[in-house]
Amino acid sequence: MSATFNGGPITADIQPDGSGGLLAIGGLSKREWFAGMALQGAARYVNQHDGHHAESLADIARESYLIADAMIAAGKEQA
Repeated sequence: MSATFNGGPITADIQPDGSGGLLAIGGLSKREWFAGMALQGAARYVNQHDGHHAESLADIARESYLIADAMIAAGKEQA
């Protein structure tokens, strides 16, 4: 998978473009959305299991992106 592939857009800020149309600006990529969802599960697990508090936040964040990348790859295989 390319380092720049993010799975495509998931949300954007929709604003008027000044000529009667709409313009989508920013938003989360599918990769960022999946990583955030994985992060929620990881954070809950860490809070419920005392032995895992030693894990750094950076490690949990990295692992969340690894999960997101795996989800995107699995989705491409399903298509």
